[in-house]
Amino acid sequence: MRGMAGPVGLTVAATLALSSGCGPRFTNPLFPESTGSASSRLSVIAQSPVRHARPVLVLGGYMDPGFASRSLERALRRALGPGTDIVAVQFGDCTSMAQCRDRVLAATQSIRDADPDCTIDVVANSMGGLIARYCALAPAAVIDCGLPQPTRPGMLRIHHLYTICTPHGGARMAEGAFGSPMTQDMRPGSAFLACLDSALPHATYTLTCFAREGDSIVGADRSAPAGTAPILFDTPPIELSHVDAHRDPRILLVIVRGLRGELSLPLGE
Repeated sequence: MRGMAGPVGLTVAATLALSSGCGPRFTNPLFPESTGSASSRLSVIAQSPVRHARPVLVLGGYMDPGFASRSLERALRRALGPGTDIVAVQFGDCTSMAQCRDRVLAATQSIRDADPDCTIDVVANSMGGLIARYCALAPAAVIDCGLPQPTRPGMLRIHHLYTICTPHGGARMAEGAFGSPMTQDMRPGSAFLACLDSALPHATYTLTCFAREGDSIVGADRSAPAGTAPILFDTPPIELSHVDAHRDPRILLVIVRGLRGELSLPLGE
């Protein structure tokens, strides 16, 4: 796998302490920007957009009708300019992971038809990160895992995947006795997550994960695959740790700089 740093190409080793949000404010030593400073830098960047050579796919989260995906798309368009091919997909009305996969493959069909060897950069919020990993599996691999046979052929060729508060290790809120088929797939130890994890060592994309302290929906310690840690930020006052993470200017700044070629991710890649 490209950019290896442990079993997956994550940016930060597991050295950042996870907190419940109580006590002193956490400061990320690698990305010490304040939210205000990051917002100012994003405004400056928007004045000189840089076209990204690869298409960019933006994926929303569970039960989100498009608020997060549209917000992320707007932020990326400001930084990358109108010449960048950006596709945003939401999953608010999806009832299964397979349906989400089909929706992504349908939305990117024209890109893949134009160039079958084309690679795509993906920015995914919450559950969208799992869908991206699912779409990167070949149909045969999906069947081998025992998951439902894909109804739409093909797969995504991902170059770099950025995930924001994605339940790579399962979501805390999915641990209840009841839930939809999709929430059951996001439970720790589910067959769906096991399938994604079994394929991850063979993945050809680089993965960068972000988390925020106090995330009671997913859990900051679950926002990266096992054995690794995400890039962790504190949650500003009056914000919801998980729900508002997609618009955190510090996270957006790291993603935008990575896409513009101004920051190498993983660090040391």
